[in-house]
Amino acid sequence: PSRSQGTYYISFKKKKKGAPYTLICRDIIKNKSTKNVDPIPFVGGMAMSILMIKNGILMNDPNIIPVNIFGFILNLIYFLVFYFYTADSKPLFSMLTKATLFTGVLWGYSTIEDEKLVEYRFGVILTVLMLILIGSPLFSLFLRLISIFHQHS
Repeated sequence: PSRSQGTYYISFKKKKKGAPYTLICRDIIKNKSTKNVDPIPFVGGMAMSILMIKNGILMNDPNIIPVNIFGFILNLIYFLVFYFYTADSKPLFSMLTKATLFTGVLWGYSTIEDEKLVEYRFGVILTVLMLILIGSPLFSLFLRLISIFHQHS
């Protein structure tokens, strides 16, 4: 396969990680509730998709852009399912507002940073953010385990 076909394949395989989110949404619909479901992956997924689109623009890589537009739409659908079944939407929209502001700040940073430095620095920032987003469920599980441990001691 050509380089661009390979990039599309790799990018599509990365987006297949959305399958667990589909299962989460199925459970939300089945239970008609978002109780014990964290919206961070959905909100963070939308923010990361937007930032990855910007990264594709900075790197002048047109293959990154359509994949992340698809990722944004997919995460938006997941977010809307979450919103429809959530009992209290205030915290959800507070999180969405914070993510939007943070995304805007990073987008703004990428426009004012030196062109020679921005591609590398923005890439490092996105890598750190992705690690945080991926690690957030594990961290929340860790906090729950500590809480349970303290209750039983």
